Amino acid sequence: MLLSIGMIVKNEEKYLDRCLTALKPLLEAVDSELIIADTGSSDNTVEIAKKYTDNVFYFEWINDFAAARNSTLERAQGKWFMFVDADEIFKDCDEIISFFNSGEHEDYMTATFIQRNYIDDPSMHNCTYSDFNAPRLCKLFPEIKFEHAVHEGYNLFRTPVKVIRSVADHYGYIHYGGENVARKKLDRNRPLLLKRLETEENPRALLFMQLFEGFYEDDPEKGMEYLDIGLKKSLEEKSCIIPAFYHKKASIDYDNKRYENCVKYLDEYLYMDDKEIKPNYTGSDLEFTAFKAHVLHCMNRPAEAIGEFTRFFKRYKEFALGKLDTPDVVMYEFTYCVKDKFFYLHREFLMCCLEAKKYNTALEYLKLHPVNSYPDDEYIRERIRAEVAIAENTGFKNLKSLYSQLTGANKKYFERYVRARIFLFGNKADYVRSLLGLAADENFKSIRKIIDKYLASDESVYDDIVSFAESRGTADYPELLYVLIAMNKDISVVVKCPDFEPDKQSFSCCGDYEGFYKALADYDVSVCSEECYPALAAVMRTAIIKAEAEKEPAADLLTAYGLLGVLINADPQDESLTNDVKGALYAGGIISCLDSKDFKGCIAFMRELLRLFPDFKIVITDYQGIIKEAAGLGSSYNSMVTMAVIVKRNIRQMIKNGDAEGAANTLAEFLAVCPGDPDADKLREEIEAARQ
Repeated sequence: MLLSIGMIVKNEEKYLDRCLTALKPLLEAVDSELIIADTGSSDNTVEIAKKYTDNVFYFEWINDFAAARNSTLERAQGKWFMFVDADEIFKDCDEIISFFNSGEHEDYMTATFIQRNYIDDPSMHNCTYSDFNAPRLCKLFPEIKFEHAVHEGYNLFRTPVKVIRSVADHYGYIHYGGENVARKKLDRNRPLLLKRLETEENPRALLFMQLFEGFYEDDPEKGMEYLDIGLKKSLEEKSCIIPAFYHKKASIDYDNKRYENCVKYLDEYLYMDDKEIKPNYTGSDLEFTAFKAHVLHCMNRPAEAIGEFTRFFKRYKEFALGKLDTPDVVMYEFTYCVKDKFFYLHREFLMCCLEAKKYNTALEYLKLHPVNSYPDDEYIRERIRAEVAIAENTGFKNLKSLYSQLTGANKKYFERYVRARIFLFGNKADYVRSLLGLAADENFKSIRKIIDKYLASDESVYDDIVSFAESRGTADYPELLYVLIAMNKDISVVVKCPDFEPDKQSFSCCGDYEGFYKALADYDVSVCSEECYPALAAVMRTAIIKAEAEKEPAADLLTAYGLLGVLINADPQDESLTNDVKGALYAGGIISCLDSKDFKGCIAFMRELLRLFPDFKIVITDYQGIIKEAAGLGSSYNSMVTMAVIVKRNIRQMIKNGDAEGAANTLAEFLAVCPGDPDADKLREEIEAARQ
């Protein structure tokens, strides 16, 4: 028999079935056996185990993990032994299968697989994890056994070592339902570690790392004492665990934002000149280089970070091909040199290049990680924005390549984003020619004409928007909403389109069109048709939330939202109203109470608005400052703004009803109070048109 797989279990029904199902392809493909020792389960663990193997037996727990492991090792019939825990679930076992069936195992004494340690639930977006090359497979010799009651491992670590890239997801440290699994393990491990410290004649450095991990959370001072002793011992031993100590020291300083100290520890290891410890470049050097690049970026030193990133990129291929599988890579968890996380480093590198204005350097490394290899649309779109910025500073050399890699919704996003950039550049010939060369369809040409007219302040653009929206819709063209808002026009032309989604349109405008927040805050809500109020309310609510997420000031947006609520003038308790409209009414209540200096009323409406939209927390806090100021200085500004909105709305309604003379008289009275209103000329034109 070639391989024996050993497990010890107790009350593992949560994961065991998934674990053994994932191991089944390995058991079927390789001449192997599965041995399971149960140490006293009271759930369905034993029944689940017996579905996969007849070799299930009871081992009485004696508070010693090594003893329990040895009970499975003693029953092993294979030439190799591998141990797995029930909360480790392989993504696939292909490389392990190949290692044995190809005969490659004959060239090695030990092998590892990747234990992916999750801190967060892996179903969460951007969950936190690190990779550990766990030394779990070894060629069996009579003298091989497990040692140590906790943090057990093989007593002999023989080289050469094969680093296998098969990944087992490890769920042992995730908190579910408030249960602190890590805490339970620490409480269990500390007494066992202290017993080892008392009984071992000359404890090795690894024990002090384990003691650090066992004590640091509750007693940082004691934990650091163990860490310092361990570092000193590891240097004396000239062992491969040295980088683990340096990495831990650097990580602690990083977590506490002591970046200079962090870089100091990283450099101490990177530039260590003791050839007995570091005869050559190691896998740890690569991890430390990536870590240092990230820290330098945190220190706002992007140019230096770029240098470290480029050093990392030049050696990463060796690591990926297994040429840097030095013994140190099985001694601690890797955070940066993780294949599935490579895009994070590449993304951060591009950010550094943009911040340092090293555009040609960024261009040189774009092909290192193609855009379509990014994991999801959010990151792909972030990459698109970065590449467009690079293109704008390097003669648009990469736009064609970028466009050719995109498909579906991401291609449409690219087209929308580059159109948005034309607003910033105006009719910049090179830019427009580059874009037309990529997306020369009729829709692109038509929307570009709308952009050109808007930039030229050509009033006929409104008719073009009407025509475009009616024939082509709005879903892929958020600039239609942006132009209407920026030109203070009624948005009904886009709202009436069946494909108009106010949340999505507003989100796109906020993200891609610089100046949209100000345009929306300055928008005269009285120009908007009543049928559009719910859509406009949704646009404003989305913009406020997006501004808060981007740490942009949103008080003026909330004022505009409130002015819309003043116009709507309905009961916010009306269940037929959308939440967006209710929010506008509550915001309107804040403004109205502020006008009348009813500050208690302001607070009451704020509470209601916050209850409806918890994401408004920051802007509500900011608005409290406005209220405090108004309590001492009055609020005539807000009163004037509110009045202006209502009066202009009434004037436009008179024009619509055919009462041009009434509109003219009201306008004259209004301008006597507000002579500098920016909409005066436009209102006069509308009145004259109505008279004719």
